[in-house]
Amino acid sequence: MDIAADTSRPPQPAVTVPLSGSQPPCTIQIDGTAVDAIVGERLIDALNRDAIARNRREVPQVCYHPHLGPIQTCDTCMVEIDKKLTRACSAKVVAGMSVFTE
Repeated sequence: MDIAADTSRPPQPAVTVPLSGSQPPCTIQIDGTAVDAIVGERLIDALNRDAIARNRREVPQVCYHPHLGPIQTCDTCMVEIDKKLTRACSAKVVAGMSVFTE
């Protein structure tokens, strides 16, 4: 079965930023595109949400699970944040940050 040709899955609904608690929403740049996020959330969660919303490739991740938190052992989720290589699983969103995934 060709996964790329699989049309049996229904289209995903638009993904919105879950506003919870007292953390304010913010805007960050991901690969040059403005994206809504929440100050203090894990960057990997914002990246994954954006990838789903825009039907883009997710940042690779082997040792991260949203319910378990970052283990920080595999280095597969490395991204460039403000010109420094960083693990996306352990980085927290800061308003105005610039992230490059490729």
